[in-house]
Amino acid sequence: MIVLYLFLMIIRFALIFGFYPVTKRIGIGTNVRESLFSSWAGLRGAVGIALALSINSDVVHLTSSGAVDESTRAKYLDYTEKLFGFVGGIAFLTLVINATLSGPILKRLGLVTPSDTREKIVKNYRDHVVAYTLGQYVRLLSEERFHLLDFSVIKKHVPFLSNITYEQLMNEVHKYKKNTPVHEFVEPNLENIIPYLYEFDQPVAVKNKNVEVENISPERRRVLKDVRRQSVVNIHK
Repeated sequence: MIVLYLFLMIIRFALIFGFYPVTKRIGIGTNVRESLFSSWAGLRGAVGIALALSINSDVVHLTSSGAVDESTRAKYLDYTEKLFGFVGGIAFLTLVINATLSGPILKRLGLVTPSDTREKIVKNYRDHVVAYTLGQYVRLLSEERFHLLDFSVIKKHVPFLSNITYEQLMNEVHKYKKNTPVHEFVEPNLENIIPYLYEFDQPVAVKNKNVEVENISPERRRVLKDVRRQSVVNIHK
């Protein structure tokens, strides 16, 4: 049993590090420490136990109808029982040895603290959420009932959109226009969001069905922002 356990450990390490040149270059990538822990921490046996029990059940069923003699039936049952013993033993050893030592090994490899991989995952997830939410917001701005909705209200209730940039907004507008059939496309009204996206000393161009292409001056944006803020206050009253 111990020999089989060691043999399976060697196979797992060989498989993971055999494909390491590929796995470190795809997706968010991996590193040697993560590959070491993956090789060690993979618990084995759950599926194997289920398959061994299934095989044993099939053998009992097929040999109980008298199709084979008792000596042959006993031999087949002995094979399935040995198979179940091997699989159960491996599952037991991985639970006792691998699972018990996984915590100390994880700390020893320095994988307890957030890694570059984890930070990449979190950043990619946040970027995806922001892009999706902003895309839905742009679609809503093409509906007349949302034209007067002030961006300050959106920032208050949708934190993911609180720090978006002008480039992100226009990128989603272009995506919306590209992915919408021409006969269904309605230019989103950006007048109530543009003043919030840039500092007042930067000119911004905006175009929608209600506003012609123009450079909105810092003074004009300040006025728009003040008017919209006051309208929000009045609404809450």
